[in-house]
Amino acid sequence: MQKFAICILCLFGFIFINCGETNNRIIFDHDLFIKQKHAWKQTKPENYEYHFTWKGLNYGFKPGMSALIIVENGQYINQIPDENDLMREVGYEYQTIDKIYELIESIYNQHLKLNRTDLYIEKIEINYDLNNHIPLLTIFQYYVEPGTTDIGKTDSYEIKNFKIKNIEND
Repeated sequence: MQKFAICILCLFGFIFINCGETNNRIIFDHDLFIKQKHAWKQTKPENYEYHFTWKGLNYGFKPGMSALIIVENGQYINQIPDENDLMREVGYEYQTIDKIYELIESIYNQHLKLNRTDLYIEKIEINYDLNNHIPLLTIFQYYVEPGTTDIGKTDSYEIKNFKIKNIEND
């Protein structure tokens, strides 16, 4: 009987310790991410453009953004919003490939430190352009507490039509 009571106490102790879990495990190939980010920094062109789209699939916090982004001499120069998004500019954090890499890294690190609540990232999935070392499609998959309404489980960044530009001095 005494062994049974000790087992029950150990079981409750184990459950109690794990209820306040802060060691979030995010499914993410962080090593590949670091390799691609480093390769980008080593080979990045000074002048390039790309079409950027941010989508929150039923996420509800902010509307999507979509525009052609133009970078010259390593700096954001301009964007041309899609016809459907003329009133919505792509945010500062998406205006160069470097900033997108920094944002992904920041989001990953922030969610590793969070207490598990009713909303947190479970998985980050990235498809890369292995020649140019850019994250073509980044998908964040969230855990959402059952019964939560009007909040989806994913949001994504997509880069299309990446082009290296040749700027000639006249």
